[in-house]
Amino acid sequence: MKQAPERGWASSLFMGLPALSATSAAGFVRHSLTEHLPVVDLRAFAERTFALGCVSSFVLGIGLFGSVYLMPVLLAFVGTRTR
Repeated sequence: MKQAPERGWASSLFMGLPALSATSAAGFVRHSLTEHLPVVDLRAFAERTFALGCVSSFVLGIGLFGSVYLMPVLLAFVGTRTR
């Protein structure tokens, strides 16, 4: 994401990496749900309270990451553009 403003948000690299990640994640989930002895047992997410706890933990992690890392990077980028 640091290089997207320089290379362009619609560049093949910036569009290809999320597509590759989504394809890999879908393949991993499919493999984990159909395998007899999966590496990670994703059936635990069928329990509602566990799934909601994981989602809320993920959202909190995104908020903490954004405030600790991405905001200073964005402000430094904006500060160098205005000078």
